[in-house]
Formats: sequence, C-alpha cells, structure tokens
Amino acid sequence: MKRICLTESQARAFAAGATELRLPVKPQPWLADNGMWYWGKGNCSLPMNECGLNVRLLVHCPYLVGSLVALTETWTLGDNEDGYESVIYAASQVVHESGLGWRSPATMPAEFSRFKRRVTEVRIEHGTEWEWVLTLEVA
Repeated sequence: MKRICLTESQARAFAAGATELRLPVKPQPWLADNGMWYWGKGNCSLPMNECGLNVRLLVHCPYLVGSLVALTETWTLGDNEDGYESVIYAASQVVHESGLGWRSPATMPAEFSRFKRRVTEVRIEHGTEWEWVLTLEVA
C-alpha cells in the first residue's frame, strides 16, 4: 500500500469528508520554444497539448485507479484516557502541545493511518502548476 503524506489542513479536510486530493506533478512539465508542453528529461520527454491531456503521461502517475493508499499525517504516540498508548493526530488537536514530540507524516506506519482510501479517478490539471487530482473513496 502506497502512502501519501498530508499537510494538517489536508488531514482536517479528509476528517471532514473530503474525497479529492491534489498533488504536484514531479517533475513539472516545461514549455518549450515551439509552444508545446513537455514532461520528462531530454530524449524521454513526452509532448502534451495545452490541457495536459496526454494519455501517455497518465501512465506515469504514481497512483493508479483501483490502488489502495494510506494517507499519513503529523502524529505522535501518547497515552489515552484509559492509560493505553495510542496514536495522536496533530490535525485533531485543538491546541498543539509542544512537548508531545510531533513526528513527520513520512515516518507514520501505514497501519497507523486513519485514512485508507481507494483511488477511483486520476486526472491532471494545470493551474499555477501541474497537479495530479486524485478522487478517493473509503477503502
């Protein structure tokens, strides 16, 4: 299962029921002198039209329709009210307690994720930058 690191605002949005996630395309496509957008490096670049609707580019998306993903977020371990150790999610905290030792979403084990989702749609959009737009449903 692949993991996707969320910001705190994204984690709050998913806790409230969000179903769409936007991620930057890496590397970003570039506009050549001929007016065409290209993605990739050197001889491996793929031409794209102005809307980015190059089907071959979608093959390179790291998240495929039907795949399961674990959305990870800033977290730590702490004791719950019963005295047992449990996962504490930063996005769920009203006030951040500085002494809790918050950990990066990149270090969260997938099994600690409270958001496990299935990718139902993948598209690419161009706003200020090129982005993958993933539609996710509860797995």
